[in-house]
Amino acid sequence: MLGRDTDVFIVLWLFTIVFFMLATFNNFLLFAMTLTFGFMGGASLVVLQRIKSDQPYYNNLNVTSMIYSCAAIVVMLVVSLGFTSMIGGSVLSVIQIPLAARFPLLVAVGSSSLVFALLSEILYTFAVVAAAEELLKLAGYAEIKKRWSMTAAILVAVGLWAAFHAIQSYSNGLYIIPAFLNGLVMIGLLEYTKSFLTTVISHGGYNSVTVIMQYASDTSELPLLPQQVAPVDMLVIVLTVVWIAFLVLPVLRRKN
Repeated sequence: MLGRDTDVFIVLWLFTIVFFMLATFNNFLLFAMTLTFGFMGGASLVVLQRIKSDQPYYNNLNVTSMIYSCAAIVVMLVVSLGFTSMIGGSVLSVIQIPLAARFPLLVAVGSSSLVFALLSEILYTFAVVAAAEELLKLAGYAEIKKRWSMTAAILVAVGLWAAFHAIQSYSNGLYIIPAFLNGLVMIGLLEYTKSFLTTVISHGGYNSVTVIMQYASDTSELPLLPQQVAPVDMLVIVLTVVWIAFLVLPVLRRKN
């Protein structure tokens, strides 16, 4: 049985997916990517409903789980930055590429300023990318754990997730090491809190920090603040506020 927070998450996630599908409709690559993440998350939800695991991971969020989620973000950043300091390079592997090229979503959505472009990117990487990836990883982890063992589930689900990030995000096989370690952090968080929402928060939070760091290096001519708020900017604001409210308000009402 899904928790109340999970039900709200699914509805909000669907609205966000639809928004970005409409916003990226004129950019085939981004539209296809958004559609892929939507399918990935939707198919994973179907699988999770079918599995009916003895250990459901749908607990509601509370103060404790939010604290652990924030701690996981810090640990993952330390792991990634520590690893890159040893081998060189950066977790921000595309830091020297112009902002519009790094984030074509900026152009596709049509943000009128750097601030709203940043909000769009954070919303996308948090609510679309991180959510879909964590749903997929959870489906694989729960299924393999139920059939075989936790060890097998970690090696397969986290291993494949880490390998994908090492190749797709960084084009460097060595990055499978920090990706796998960060995957272990999120599995530990999942097992402790019994809430996949905490892994979405930690994964999305980690991604958001890297996006902010990349935007901080921007040298584009896009103004920091808009002269006039565009309709798409208003939609981004509304979605961002709703996501923040979803994460914060229920937690504030709960004592533990």
